[in-house]
Amino acid sequence: MLHTPADLQLEPSYPIWVRLRAGDLTARGELVSQYLPLVKYVIGRMAISPSGAFDADDVLAAGTIGLLHAIDRYNPDQGVRFETYALQRIRGAIIDAIRSLSPLSRTGLRRLKALDEAIAALTQQLGRAPTRRELAQELAARGRWRRAVHARAAPRSRRPGHRG
Repeated sequence: MLHTPADLQLEPSYPIWVRLRAGDLTARGELVSQYLPLVKYVIGRMAISPSGAFDADDVLAAGTIGLLHAIDRYNPDQGVRFETYALQRIRGAIIDAIRSLSPLSRTGLRRLKALDEAIAALTQQLGRAPTRRELAQELAARGRWRRAVHARAAPRSRRPGHRG
């Protein structure tokens, strides 16, 4: 929701933002203390499962870095409440940190997920673990189906004299 700068001047934290913009670094610490619960809120909403390379403290640290970036870049004159702005910054910092530790690209992770889903579906259907050949056939069929769906969804070019 957009607010006017006058609306945001009525926020209880506005005087702290003014002090920060005037160069008072103690104001930055006050804002971090005030908004640190936002980091925990975002972490709770993201349902992150800790891995061997990334634990709960790492997630909290990444979120806190996102909060610091949000505090440093926030401009109350833009008409957006700080909480709204910071939620996106915090979430983005956490996602960036998780991705930086992943040995796979997003495409690789997507393919791995498709493989896991195909194995689970075939195991359920067959009542046993699928063979490599069965798995390859299932993945090929899924690929053909996905390409057909994308082809139907793609906009058609208009040819002269063509209706449809």
